[in-house]
Amino acid sequence: MTEPGSEWMDTVAALGPPPGLDDAWIERCMARVLALRLGIDTAKAHAIVRALSNRHHWRTMDPEAAAEELCRSIPGRRPG
Repeated sequence: MTEPGSEWMDTVAALGPPPGLDDAWIERCMARVLALRLGIDTAKAHAIVRALSNRHHWRTMDPEAAAEELCRSIPGRRPG
């Protein structure tokens, strides 16, 4: 079965990785996304986090808070 909201995730992942990434921020955000969304495709989630990591709105947040907001914005299961 396809993860709910996978079309949205495919669209965001297609943006590709932005330049000038902070690997520590991405890894912390990824760890929280994976904890909140069990069963999410890891490669797709990583592409989404990398793409969003270059946007000011996301980078001004702690990575764990960004992951929680991201997971709330994906249709389907909600965190917590």
